[in-house]
Amino acid sequence: MAVLEKEGRETLARLRERGTAPLPTPAERRTIRERAGVSIAELATVLGVSPVTIWAWESGNRNPSRRTRERYREALAILRGAEK
Repeated sequence: MAVLEKEGRETLARLRERGTAPLPTPAERRTIRERAGVSIAELATVLGVSPVTIWAWESGNRNPSRRTRERYREALAILRGAEK
């Protein structure tokens, strides 16, 4: 089990370096944002996208483009640390 955990962490680290680490699920994305007390409009402004785009990402209708995925992932990590 420890080997699998170590291998999994190493794989995720390599994926993050390449900018392809998986995002949380759409439902988790919304939960992270809401628990941090951030509106869709606020997050959209920070990421430079429309509120409709954030809604689409959180509802699972669309995924962020390659260009915005890493910024979104970083924003979610920050929000996860700021959850109220």
